[in-house]
Amino acid sequence: MLDIKTETETGGIEDLQE
Repeated sequence: MLDIKTETETGGIEDLQE
């Protein structure tokens, strides 16, 4: 699984583990 950081619409950053 990879740790993916995506930018949210609010300009924040979410850490997604897939």
